[in-house]
Amino acid sequence: MDKFSKLYEVKNFQCGTDAKLRFGIIFNILQDIADLNANSLGFGYDFCLQNNLGWVGANYHLKINEFPNKNEEFTLTTWISGTTLVSSIREFQAKNKLGKELFRASSQWALVDLRTKRPVKISDNLPKCAPIPEKMIQTSFPAIAIPDNYQHEYNFFVKYDEIDLYQHVNNSFYPLWASEAVPFDFRESHTISEIEISYKKPAVYKDEIKIKTYLQENESLHLICNKNDEKNIFSKVKIIWK
Repeated sequence: MDKFSKLYEVKNFQCGTDAKLRFGIIFNILQDIADLNANSLGFGYDFCLQNNLGWVGANYHLKINEFPNKNEEFTLTTWISGTTLVSSIREFQAKNKLGKELFRASSQWALVDLRTKRPVKISDNLPKCAPIPEKMIQTSFPAIAIPDNYQHEYNFFVKYDEIDLYQHVNNSFYPLWASEAVPFDFRESHTISEIEISYKKPAVYKDEIKIKTYLQENESLHLICNKNDEKNIFSKVKIIWK
């Protein structure tokens, strides 16, 4: 298996007030190239749907050196670096025209049966492909510990526009929600340099979300759960700011 690359250009509508690529767009782009690569390997969305299969995000670890500027072109590359019994490990790396690395990520995705909602064996359900054992981030996706003495709480309902093809909140929204759950003054004066995400279960339309945030110096920890049942956890997020 070869690495898969695509050239992207930062559009005006993808930029924030600083004329750089918005943080939340990165996860959309990662999903885009992952889908394209999966299609090229023979187990993309159409194949999975025909076989009642779906990919569910389990973990992400993203490091950002620099956000690309408006109209800037960059090359994003992805590949599968390994598999477990029921999951695939996928890597990402983005470089600008001069070869400077903009961001990198490692991620883990579970293959599930859409009828039972249970993980299934990759070897029994997907075409074979040989991973490229090169990791962008050396991580085992450790558990994210959230302190009990959180300082901030943010509540809202899941919007219809946040629901994806599988009828639940798209993976890209959880890190965006967490980044918005810090005080405005802090968010305005800081930028994200690293983020770890652990997905627990998908939220659906009209779920009432509570985000409990613990903020200390340049680190924030976020528990994303159901407002009416805090044991019903959707995601845990750790962000390093600069």
